[in-house]
Amino acid sequence: MPKASAVQKFMKFAVSGGTAAVLSIVLLYIFTDWLGWWYLISSIIAFIISMVAHFILQKLWVFTHKETDGVHIQLAKFLMLSLVNLGINSLFMYAAVSVLGLNYLVAQFIIRIVLAVMNYFVYERLIFITNREAGLLS
Repeated sequence: MPKASAVQKFMKFAVSGGTAAVLSIVLLYIFTDWLGWWYLISSIIAFIISMVAHFILQKLWVFTHKETDGVHIQLAKFLMLSLVNLGINSLFMYAAVSVLGLNYLVAQFIIRIVLAVMNYFVYERLIFITNREAGLLS
């Protein structure tokens, strides 16, 4: 299978990220408006669930790493970045909703876009690289 061009890879990243973002926002809405949970708790739980879906899509579809060698390292790096993202997401959600008075769904949408752009480069250069690309194999 030919290697995807940078544009194709970024488009796949955008689609998979969009899928994870939609999942996160739908879950946020369900948890907050239907179940009556506090928006920050809803946001954290929705974020975690969407990150699991996001990892699977990124690994298997965007960066096409079907091999299982090193998956534990990729997952650990992905989870560490996800925890950083969760902290950033929660901090900016609080600031946007409680301080600035933005609607929680609008705030989440804006924050997710900013995080997605930043994450693309981290995923491509640090997380979803093959052993050969990392210089571990000759």
